[in-house]
Amino acid sequence: MGGLLKVAGVEGFLDNLDELYANADVEGESWREFVQAWWAAHGAEEVLVSTLNELCEKDELMLQVRGEGGPRSQQSRLGRALQTARDRVFGDLRVVVRNQDRKKRTMYALQKLAGELEVNTATTPEETTEVDPWA
Repeated sequence: MGGLLKVAGVEGFLDNLDELYANADVEGESWREFVQAWWAAHGAEEVLVSTLNELCEKDELMLQVRGEGGPRSQQSRLGRALQTARDRVFGDLRVVVRNQDRKKRTMYALQKLAGELEVNTATTPEETTEVDPWA
């Protein structure tokens, strides 16, 4: 494709590809930093968006997502971003949006994903459940 465009006199096709890739994952990196700080502070505990906004404020996280408005505006923007990120996985942590608590507030949590496959460790024929496909 680049050769055809060069013959046609179009210069610079894909010259900024490295810059594009470098900028493309800025948001992903921001989310990964946020999720790691969230896990370190709260683990799998269910928390309110206000708690997560305080964490972001303290550690200067999610600046692009939260914007430059006041605390309430930043909290609302973070809440909308968390709703959008429902079930997204960052490393081995999944963002979970829980049902509302008794005060009708949405709760957020992280779920650690199992990283290992289950392996059958049976050593005797009695412990295994093999089926003969030819029987």
